[in-house]
Amino acid sequence: MTASVETQDLGKVFGRGAGKVEALRDINLSIEAGELLVLVGPSGCGKTTLLRCLAGLEDATTGQIRIGGETVFDSGRNVLVPPYARDIGMVFQKYALWPHMTIRQNVEYPLRSRGKKERIGAGRVDEVLKTVDCLHLADRYPSQLSGGQQQRVAVARAIVSEPAVLLLDEPLSNLDALLRVSLRDELHALHQRFPFTGVYVTHDQSEAMSLGDRVAVMRDGQIEQLAPPRTIFDRPATPEVARFVGVRNRFEVRSNGSGWEVPAGPFALRPLAAGAENVLLGVRAEHLRLTPLATGAETIPGQPLVEGKVLDKIFGGLGVEYVVDTAAGTFHAAVRRVEESAEVGDRVMLSVVPEEAHVFAAGQRL
Repeated sequence: MTASVETQDLGKVFGRGAGKVEALRDINLSIEAGELLVLVGPSGCGKTTLLRCLAGLEDATTGQIRIGGETVFDSGRNVLVPPYARDIGMVFQKYALWPHMTIRQNVEYPLRSRGKKERIGAGRVDEVLKTVDCLHLADRYPSQLSGGQQQRVAVARAIVSEPAVLLLDEPLSNLDALLRVSLRDELHALHQRFPFTGVYVTHDQSEAMSLGDRVAVMRDGQIEQLAPPRTIFDRPATPEVARFVGVRNRFEVRSNGSGWEVPAGPFALRPLAAGAENVLLGVRAEHLRLTPLATGAETIPGQPLVEGKVLDKIFGGLGVEYVVDTAAGTFHAAVRRVEESAEVGDRVMLSVVPEEAHVFAAGQRL
C-alpha cells in the first residue's frame, strides 16, 4: 500500500492570454514510500490544485509526475494516465458517500470497481471498518451518521483497496474544533500503524505540524519551504513562512553604520552580510517579553525593542495575551497566567532574547 511520488518541474496554468493564471510553478517533490507529506498554505496558494494533479483529476500543463517509479504524467512525451489507473485513494473535504448505499456497501465499492471482489469475502471490509471504529455502523446509511463518523467511513473507503498513495483534501475542515483534534490524532495513529504514502492538504498549521513527516509550505503556486515540522517551526525560511506558522510580531531593525538599532535603542545581532541596511525581526507572541515600566529597567529580560501602551488583555485559559500599541505598530505578547503583570492602560517595554527571534534580510533567513 505504499509507493514513492515524484514531481519534476510541475506547472499548471488556467486560462489563456491576458486572463491566464499560473496556479503551480516548478513544483519539485520527492515523497518516499510510507511518508506523509502535508501541503499547507493560505487559500489560493495551489495546494489543492497540486493534489488534484497528482490524482489526475486536473491535467497539469508542464512537467512530470511519477508514482512508484511509473510515469503517470509527462507533458513532453504526452503521457497522461487517467485517475482510475493511478492506484490512488482519495478522501475529499465533503465526504462524498453514496446516500443510497449502506456503510458496508460504500466501503465495498472500491473493491468491486477494481476487480477485487474476493477481498470482500475475505473480510477486508470488516477489517478496515474495525480499524476506524465503524464496524458497528456497517448496516446504517450515511444520513444516520454524524459528521465525524462519515469522515471515518470516507477514510475506510479510501484505504480498503490498499492504494499505492492516499490523497486527503482538507478532510477535517467541516468538523467542529474538538472533533477535528480527535480525528487528527486518529489519522496520526493510523499512519503510525499502517505507514501509507500520503499527501494531505490543509490550511491549518497545527494540523500540518502534528500530522506530517514533512511539511511543504506553499505560496503563490510555489513551495516556500519543505522540511520536517520542527525545522519549519524553529527555523522558517522566509518571512512569509514565519507568518504562516504563527510568528505574528515583526520588527524592523536598522543599521546605523556601526551596529543595529530598534526604537528602544541599540540592538545586538550576529554579524550580517555586507551591505545589509535593514533586517526584519520575527518574534512569536510567547517569546515577546512584556515589562511594566513602573518596575524599572533593571528587570527587563533580554534586549529592549520598543515602548508602548497596553490596549487590551485577552484571557486564553492557560495564559493571557496582551495587545500593545507602540510607535512601531501593534504587537502581541502572550504570557502564562502566573506571569500577569500589566493592566490595560499601563506603559510597558517589549523585549526579546535574541536567540528566540527569527532574523530575515531581503526576504531570506540569515
